[in-house]
This record gives sequence, C-alpha cells and structure tokens, in this order.
Amino acid sequence: MTSNGLWVGIVSYCLATLSLFSLFNEANSDMRIFTREDFTKSHGRQKRESSMEMDYLIKYGYAAPSGLTSPDGEVQGQIGLREAILNLQKFLGLPQTGIFDDKTKAMMRRPRCANTDKVTSGSRSKRYAVMGSGWPKSKITYSINNFTPKVGKENTHEAIDKAFGVWATYAPLRFTKVSKDQNPDIVIFFAKGYHDDNTAFDGEGGFLAHAYYPGPGIGGDTHFDSDEPWTVKKGPYEGNDLFLVAVHELGHALGLAHTPDTSAIMAPIYQYHDTEHFQLPQDDIDGIRHLYGRFAAPTAPPIPTLPTKKYTRPPRRTTTTTRHYRPRPRPTTSTPYTTRLKTSWPKRPQTKQPVEPDLCSIEHFDAVSYLRNEFYVFSNEYMWRKGSRDTKMKGPFKIGGLWPAMQKGVDVVYEKPRGIIVMIKDNMYYEFLGTSVVDGYPQRLRDLGLNNEDFDAGVWWKRYHKTYLFKGHRYWRMENSRADWGFPKEMDIWKDIPGDLDAAFMGVGKSGDNETYFVKGNKYWKFHSRKLQVLEAHDSFKEDFLGCDRVVKSPATGGHSNIPTGAIAAIVAVAILISVALTVCIYRRKFSGYKYTNQRSIPRDPPPPYSRGYESHFENGDSPEERYLWVKSINHGWNNIKYSLQHKV
Repeated sequence: MTSNGLWVGIVSYCLATLSLFSLFNEANSDMRIFTREDFTKSHGRQKRESSMEMDYLIKYGYAAPSGLTSPDGEVQGQIGLREAILNLQKFLGLPQTGIFDDKTKAMMRRPRCANTDKVTSGSRSKRYAVMGSGWPKSKITYSINNFTPKVGKENTHEAIDKAFGVWATYAPLRFTKVSKDQNPDIVIFFAKGYHDDNTAFDGEGGFLAHAYYPGPGIGGDTHFDSDEPWTVKKGPYEGNDLFLVAVHELGHALGLAHTPDTSAIMAPIYQYHDTEHFQLPQDDIDGIRHLYGRFAAPTAPPIPTLPTKKYTRPPRRTTTTTRHYRPRPRPTTSTPYTTRLKTSWPKRPQTKQPVEPDLCSIEHFDAVSYLRNEFYVFSNEYMWRKGSRDTKMKGPFKIGGLWPAMQKGVDVVYEKPRGIIVMIKDNMYYEFLGTSVVDGYPQRLRDLGLNNEDFDAGVWWKRYHKTYLFKGHRYWRMENSRADWGFPKEMDIWKDIPGDLDAAFMGVGKSGDNETYFVKGNKYWKFHSRKLQVLEAHDSFKEDFLGCDRVVKSPATGGHSNIPTGAIAAIVAVAILISVALTVCIYRRKFSGYKYTNQRSIPRDPPPPYSRGYESHFENGDSPEERYLWVKSINHGWNNIKYSLQHKV
C-alpha cells in the first residue's frame, strides 16, 4: 500500500508539472504577441480614434472645444463628455448609453451632411428645425455651374432640377434656373478640398455636401464634394444618390436645419429612399410649410346681388290747394366737391438703398484674418474675401449673410485650433464652428476676465498657443478662452509696432506660423514671432494684399494725382497744336483781303453788294482793335502751354 501510494504521488506530480509547463508555454507564447512596439501602436491608435470622436462632437455642435479637451488632447471633464455623447445618441436615434459603443461609432462613420446638428439660434416646432425666416420672396433663381463626370452633365442637371421640384410641390415657391452671370440666389457647384468657403471637403467618405442658409452673398449656395461616388437611380447599395443628397442640401438652402426624426430627408445621416416614387416625409413637409405657408386655395369671386326695392304708388291728392315751391338754402359749412377731389393720401417716404463701400477707398479696416486659408477683410457690416486660387478680392458681402449673429459688424476676428473662429464685437465674445455659434456662446468679455474694452485687434499666436488682444498701447493675453493674470501690459515686447492698430493676423502656410502682420491704415509691419522683431515695414497694404492700383504722387503738390504721366504728356502736346493752329488762323485772317503778285499787292475786287463778306472787305485790317485781338489770342495760346506744363490743365 505504501509503495502504491508513492507511485501514485510521483505520477500525479509529473502530470501536474507537465500541465503547468504547457500552460506556461501557452501563456508565454501569448505574451510574445503583445510586444512594447505593438502596445505603443495600439495605444496610439486608440488615442487617434478618441481624438476623431472628440472632433466629431465639436464639429457638429454637440460640445464646445474648451469643455472637452485641453491643448494636449486629454479629456478634462467626464461629465461634459458623457452629456455630449448622450445628446449625440439621442439626436441620431441610438440607444443612450453615454459611451462610444459600437453602434455609436458605426453611425459616426457613415456618410452625412457637413452642416451642424445643434442649432442654437434657430427655432423648433415639434420635431423639424428651421433656421431664420427663409427667403423673403417666392420666386428664387439658381444656377448649376458645373457637373460631376461620374453621372454626366444631363443626369446632374436632371437630379438637381427634380430636387427643386420636390420642395416646390409642398410650398408656394417658384424656382427658375439661370446662368451664373445673372446673379442667381442659389449657386450650385462641385468641388474638392478647399473651395473658397469655411468648410473644406474631406474626400471620399465623411461628409458629402453642405449648404448655407438663406441670405445675401453666399447665402443659399450649395456645394457637393466631387470625390464622392455619386450615382443616379442605382439603388441603396451603390454609391450616394445625387438626387437624395440634393433634396437634403436644398432644404438647408431654403432655411431648414437638421431634424432628429431619422425617417426625414433632413436627418443628418445619409439614408436611401425610393427615388422612383419619392414622397417627402411629413416632418419635412411641416418644416417647409412653417417657413413659407401653404398654397392658397382658389376661391370663386362672389356673385353680385342687386338691391331690391319695393315700389309704392304715391297717394292721390284730394285737395285743389296750390302750393308754391321754395328752394331750400344750401348749407354754407359743407366742403366743396372740388376740394374733396383734390384731397390725396400722404406719400410713403422713400428709403434710399445703402451704397456699397469701395474696398480700395477704405482708410481703416475693422479686422483682417486668414480663415481656413482664405483671406478676409472686414469693414462695418461688410466683408471681402480671397481664396487661395483667386487673384483678386471678392465682395462686398454682408457679414450677417455668412454669420447671422454678426449683423452689426466685428471688431476682432481670428481662428483658433480645430477650426474655431473667434469674433468680438463691443463687449461680446463669440465662437463659431463654420457659420454656427458654438454652444455656450456668446459670452460677455467681463465673464472671461476682460474689461468691456473696445479692442483694436486680436491674433492667435501659434508660438505660445495663446490669444493676444490689443487696445491702444496695451495688450491682453488669453488661454482657453480665459484672460491670463497680470494683464494688460504695455506693448514694449512688440518692438517698433505702433499703438491704435486696425488689425493683426497670422501668416498662412508653414512659413506663416512665424509671421505676424500688424495693420494700421495703409501701413503694415511683418513681425517675426520667434525673434520678436520687425522684419519689414511697408506703406502699401492695399496694393500688396488687396490688389488695389498703386497711386502716383504729384511732386508739385505732394498729394495724389489720378492722371497718369502719359496722359499729361498727351494734354501738353494737344495744347501746343491748338496754339499753333490758332496762330495760323489769325495770320490767314489778317491777309485774307489781299492777293500776292510779282509786281505789287493790289486789293481784290469787292464782292457784289449785300453778299457775304461785302462789308468786311472795306474794313481796315490794320486797325488797333484787330491788332488787340491778335495779341490777346496769341497770349491765350501761350498761357495754355504754360499752364499745361505746370500740371494745371
């Protein structure tokens, strides 16, 4: 029994050892899969995915940038993040878990519209959402400037025309297609990447198109990403149907915002609908009728009715008494009939249309900045802009047409990371994502730690990742939309930069990261952000940046002359020719009564009496009166030459 127990123990020990060894090998083999390099790659991938998810929340209006992340990208507030995710899931019709689960991530990867989902300045009624009050007219023009070769010109025009017809079916609107030279209300085109607005396309996938809400200038314009796989009548599994996307984007161009109703055409995520027998969902019908009303029902004109008057026979006279008629005197207090005819309603006062300013004649600008690699100039309620491929400035446009919250103009404009555009007007601070106000804004400058200053200029400095604001000869510094302690300070660090600036802006491109431009009137200074010194100073901001013509200075007056040098030379030559011609005419007139012969000069025979020139034939050509006229004419011609040479013509 003892030997058997011993052998059983030995066998059990061996089996246990073999099992542990096999398990260790399996675990060791599994551990070899996750090396340090693999772990670093996995962590980097998770960090990139987290950054993309944060960008999605910020880009489409579910959270403010400062409320989620710090400059190094780490999550600051888990409560704010969870609330933003819940709002996203609720708007997209997903289970509200408060985390980026698989269903939420899958929905975020689907193609969609580039317009934001959260509308803070619009109004809501039931489920549909509207932005503003729509177009103030019922006849709207549009142009299709180009087409996508993936479906061809004919199919492109047919799909977009059909999309306009969908909205015209349910609202009293009339759409007319015109050429792009006829200043249409809605401009439609296909483009790639940056295309002269604040929203650059991201290639295939991501967002498909975007449109601007009704308004002047760029208002109503609709842009499609030409890199997308556009199709027409191909079904739900082949590309993105151009007709369906056009119906959605034109809804924005007419004033509708995104709706949380997932079955509506104005839902933000692309989804397929039957295009052959397309019916606009009821949520979209309610939205467009909320903006433009319904069709007026035809009413028949009322049938006129004639008044009925019963005729009664007058009673017969039974007496023979004769009565004399006496006319009744007219009242003297009544108004004469002719006077009543001359009475007219007071005329309605006519309001003069505001005159659009000339860019090159503006002396001081309110703000200048690069926004999404486009150059913007602001003055009062107008703005001008120039894309990276443009050769001249475009405008003027109303600022309120692109940013409705800034109807009265701006004082400071600059761009922060993540595409956030900052605008300051009076004592209010705004942050925009594209053209929509970020949640939580505007805010008072006082709430951000700033006095209610009327700032002259502002710029986001990439060197320190901070904002600098200028007023007079002092400057303030901000970080994460809050003023830093210890400011304002004097502008001593900004060597050779004057006070009372008009604008400040950063350069564009890699070299522009170290270049800051300061503008005052027509002067500008190019400042190196690392060396903290002025590199260049010029007196030609309008000529170098705005493309205005250079002005020739007159040396005589020291001012500006609009007459080119060649024109002055031509005027002098013409004056000399006129003087010579006058001299020749005077001498011909003097000797016109004589003819020359070889012997002597004799008078011509006089013409018949009462004919032209009869009396002048006997006038003495050498009279003092005529000599006075000759001398005066010659002096007049000489004075013309002299004044021409003195630039006084």
